[in-house]
Amino acid sequence: FPYTTLFRSPGYQLLVDPGDIDASQFAQLARDGRRALSTGDFEQASAVLGEALGLWQGSRALPDVPPSALVSAEASRLEEFRVETFQLRIQADLGCGRHAQVVGELHRLLADYPLREELWALLMRALFTSGRQAEALEAYAQAREVIADELGVDPSAELQQLYQRMLQADSGTA
Repeated sequence: FPYTTLFRSPGYQLLVDPGDIDASQFAQLARDGRRALSTGDFEQASAVLGEALGLWQGSRALPDVPPSALVSAEASRLEEFRVETFQLRIQADLGCGRHAQVVGELHRLLADYPLREELWALLMRALFTSGRQAEALEAYAQAREVIADELGVDPSAELQQLYQRMLQADSGTA
């Protein structure tokens, strides 16, 4: 890719167009995917967010960069952005009717991020809408246990309300 090199004491400075940096490309695609999702274009959102996630290499950001406070902070920011993008892509896939297809991916994400209630909610929705109501209700029980064990609190009101709606729908009282 095109770049410019300048000598600056005590070394060189590499000037690169932001569009040539994978993190910038990822951010732009994630924004485009979020916009498509917000307009209800689930197929487009899924495709664009999937393309963004396809740019991600490995399981961590900046793994080969010597650690420092700045590098750790940036790696954490990028990782958070990646997980949010996964959540958006899964929401888009659910909007496309791909409920059963995202269950395995959600289980993998929850293995790494067990305290992310948004992931638990997506898993519950995916299971419930793919006809696996008992598993959806069990997912809530698992979420509740993990959150209570780790944080000593109950799940958020939103997750509790989702669980209640599923109970009511499962019993036919919704």
